[in-house]
Amino acid sequence: MADNVHEPTMKLGICIALGALVWICFGESARFDWVRYDDGDYVYRSGRVTSGLNLQSVIWSFTNFHAHNWHPITTLSHMLDCQLFGVTPAYAETGRFADAIETATRGRRLAERESNRSFADEFAANISRYQQHLPLRDISLQLVDE
Repeated sequence: MADNVHEPTMKLGICIALGALVWICFGESARFDWVRYDDGDYVYRSGRVTSGLNLQSVIWSFTNFHAHNWHPITTLSHMLDCQLFGVTPAYAETGRFADAIETATRGRRLAERESNRSFADEFAANISRYQQHLPLRDISLQLVDE
C-alpha cells in the first residue's frame, strides 16, 4: 500500500514533464518567421483575415473561396488568431499549447488505462507501442493552414 501513496503525484509530475518537453522541443518556433509557401495567401496578405472576426468576415468566409479553397472554419480560425494575437507568425504558438496539453493528456490516459499494472510498466508498454505505430506526439509541427 505504501508504494501507491506517491503514485498520483508521480503521474501528475510525469504528465507535466511531458507537456513541458513539448515546449522545450518546439517552443523556439515562436521566433520563426512566416512560412513563405502559402502563409501570405492564408493570412498576412489577406485583408479579410487580418481584419479579425466580425459579421462581414464570418459571412465572407462561408460564401467565398479563400486561397483557392473553401474552408470557412480554417478561415475563421485564422481571423480569430489575428484578432487575438495580431498579424504575427507567433500566433501559431496556440498550436504548441494544444500540443503540450494533448501530450500531457495522453500521458494521463496511458497512466490510467490499467489499474492492475504499475504506472511505470504501463507507461513503458505504451511508449513502446506508440514507437512502433505512432509517435507519442502525432500532431505535426504545422504550417499555419493545418
